[in-house]
Amino acid sequence: MSSDGAVPRDTPPWLSHGEEADAARSTARPLSADIAPLVARAEAIYAARRTRTDSFGEDADLFGEPSWDLLLDLYIAHERGVEINVSRSVAASGVPTTTGLRYIALLTDRGLLCRVADPFDRRRHFLTLSDRGLSIMRALLKKI
Repeated sequence: MSSDGAVPRDTPPWLSHGEEADAARSTARPLSADIAPLVARAEAIYAARRTRTDSFGEDADLFGEPSWDLLLDLYIAHERGVEINVSRSVAASGVPTTTGLRYIALLTDRGLLCRVADPFDRRRHFLTLSDRGLSIMRALLKKI
């Protein structure tokens, strides 16, 4: 993990990666009153992780948890109604592409993520939390 993945403080962390950022900002749906605090908590956790990465610089690799970063990012995107492609999700994990893809495969195999083909571009896939992954993330965010 390098400081290249640091998120500018004025940009919501889950929107700062990839070329879809502008489109995602304009299509994000409003949050319900019961979900808004959970999303705020997930965004704060994700932002703190990016700040930690930035602060530790070349030593940030000591703290890597790509699975957690992927789940946080995909949870936030799900609740906001934003589609996330695989490349964007790998960038959000803050690890090299091969590592990010390995964790996406693992999370998919464990039933926490779903990979969906783009109907307009067969080369591209979107990631979403599975029903199980969403349920676990909501329950966890209510507890912490």
